[in-house]
Amino acid sequence: MKRILLRVAKKIIRHFEETKNTSLGATDISEDVFKSNFKKRVLLSYIQQPFIEGIKYHHTNYMECYTAAEIFNELGYAVDVVDLFNDKVIIDYAKYEIVYGLGISLEKAFYSTNPERILKILYSTGYNPFYSFLVSAVQVKNFYLSHGILIPESSRVLKSFWTFQYVLSDYVIALGNKLVSDSFKNLNQNIACNYVNAFYFDLYDIDIKNKNFHLAQKHFLWFGSSGLLHKGLDLVIDIFSERQDITLHICGARKEEIKFWEYYQPIVDKCENIIDYGFIDIQNEEFKILMNKCAFCIFPTASEGGAPSLLNVMANGGLIPIASRTCGIDIDDIGFLFDELNKVQIELHIDRVLKFEIEKLKKMSQVVKEKIRSNYDLNNYKENIKQNIKHAITFKTNKTV
Repeated sequence: MKRILLRVAKKIIRHFEETKNTSLGATDISEDVFKSNFKKRVLLSYIQQPFIEGIKYHHTNYMECYTAAEIFNELGYAVDVVDLFNDKVIIDYAKYEIVYGLGISLEKAFYSTNPERILKILYSTGYNPFYSFLVSAVQVKNFYLSHGILIPESSRVLKSFWTFQYVLSDYVIALGNKLVSDSFKNLNQNIACNYVNAFYFDLYDIDIKNKNFHLAQKHFLWFGSSGLLHKGLDLVIDIFSERQDITLHICGARKEEIKFWEYYQPIVDKCENIIDYGFIDIQNEEFKILMNKCAFCIFPTASEGGAPSLLNVMANGGLIPIASRTCGIDIDDIGFLFDELNKVQIELHIDRVLKFEIEKLKKMSQVVKEKIRSNYDLNNYKENIKQNIKHAITFKTNKTV
């Protein structure tokens, strides 16, 4: 009963927060957010919340958006910000030298007067949607074929499809690795595209030497958000519901995906070895406890933009990743990647790591933690984004000379 009441309370709080967030700045442009009064202007099409609420840590998009704005300000541009889903705002594109980001306002720039004049930079938070929407739909199809239930709302397919920005942007900055950026090259060999690694939030430093891997070896964490079929939670629950020797911890899974949970909630409730925490703030003590309790993070996603959720648990807790290759992180040498999204492939890796000696697990965990902290921190991300923005501006200038 306590678990049910806690779940309901969390759902109400999360619904209130999301309603509040989506209502902010819904029909307006936040103009010159740093009050710089620079003559050159850039329109940043992403999210407005960081400039209204400040930085929050439940999603990296707050910092991603704010970082881009800071960089343009440093480069001498007044920064206007509009919500990427805002289809009501009227924009005078003649005011802007650059449109940066993604969504409706970037797409409309292609239809503006003399669109060639504007530098259009797509900041892609993952694979080219021509690819990611397809593989997401395939996961919905596979679930339907195996379970007889159609749940498109648990995909990552958006109702809006902004065609031209995915194919004809002047420059693409793709969050993730080379596989992510190649998904744009595959559709347009001439597109200027580069990738930047995602980043983690540095919150705490788990002592790997004192972590109890005799217990942790049996504990696996799935840490994700919306699009539960896309992110493979169905496959993971199916595996753990058939076993008693290992424990699954689920964090961040959205209860708003009602049809998914109508099917899986009775299964989860029956299984003592599957624990669903709902949304957990990664800054909370409860999440830190999970970092000590689990040895592995498991994430069979169909496609991802650098998977910040994985980076957070690897960098802060040293969790060893078992993930699909399409997670957007180069972790072949510190984890376990599989190419096919099915129970057989995932379970092969689970059974493999259960046989590892404890000292080997400790060493692997320490290497994971050190490598992610060295290569995926916020400073590296900021510098990479800055260099790409500067390169995009230079690229456009040279192209028009």
